[in-house]
Amino acid sequence: MRDANIQIEKIGRYLAGEMSPEEEAVLMDWVSRTPANEEFFEEMKNLWQTAGDYHPQPQVDTTDAWRRFEETLGETAAPPPAAKVRKMTGLRALLRIAAILIPAALVLWWLNDDHSPAVATELIQARTEQDERRELTLPDGSVVLLNQLSELTFHENDAERFVTLHGEAFFDVQRKEGKPFIIQSGDARISVLGTSFNVRAYPGEERVEVSVSTGKVQVEAVPAPEQKKVLEAGQAAVLQNETHAVDLVETIAANADAWKTRRLRFEENTLAEVASTLERYFGVPVRFDDPALGRCRFSGEYDDPNLEDITRALAFAMDLKMEVNSSGYRFSGEGCN
Repeated sequence: MRDANIQIEKIGRYLAGEMSPEEEAVLMDWVSRTPANEEFFEEMKNLWQTAGDYHPQPQVDTTDAWRRFEETLGETAAPPPAAKVRKMTGLRALLRIAAILIPAALVLWWLNDDHSPAVATELIQARTEQDERRELTLPDGSVVLLNQLSELTFHENDAERFVTLHGEAFFDVQRKEGKPFIIQSGDARISVLGTSFNVRAYPGEERVEVSVSTGKVQVEAVPAPEQKKVLEAGQAAVLQNETHAVDLVETIAANADAWKTRRLRFEENTLAEVASTLERYFGVPVRFDDPALGRCRFSGEYDDPNLEDITRALAFAMDLKMEVNSSGYRFSGEGCN
């Protein structure tokens, strides 16, 4: 019964508009996990809407309501503290009453083993600011390195470990047989047992990127579950937010976690790929006057990379003219032609 009350209270807070975005994400994840959870959520919404059509503002004795609720269930439970026995009015009061006097059939449906949800036993929330990186050790022993301007919520129950991510993070997941580690990031759902991988899904970007260092993960489009790919070590995939297509992409794997390793490596990459990597790493636009220059190839390795050093190396190797201004770096010349 305690588990049911916990979820009823959460749904009540959601309907009353009292939840933070992080708490709402956790609740919506719980709702989407099983048809039974969705059905219960809809029942509570219907109760709320019914309460909204009820205009009188009653005075409620919650102690007496709790006694009648116990009689209905045939069990003994601790009544609400005396301090909480008070007059309540409006929609919130009616929802609380509904949560106490919810029909016996609905309560018994909830208590049935086939419908009882696994309630989170651990909850972790973290966020980073500009130029801040943060390492987290989760309760299950997994380690997460959170990149700048990122938010993460983690909870674990008897069935799974679940993360909501906005931004970018590198995960080193502890293997737990029978308890998958699932990440919801944008429209992507990433499922693993034990592995290390990078996820990038900043709000406003057109795609979600996943690259695997060790082990194996599955990337699935939540709005289109048929769109999925299984990635092994050294592979990467992108999910396009507009089309929900999931495609393997070789070029981002090498430097996907460069923000963590502080190392950039180019091996016969096109200049277009190099420019994209530099823009991701340094946050500065890199452009070519002639798009044909983007097809030229470049190789090089840089530890603790410096943007000026790399762009000068590009200009020298390809015999290009480089211009730097407030809008970024721009290259011109014949290049490999």
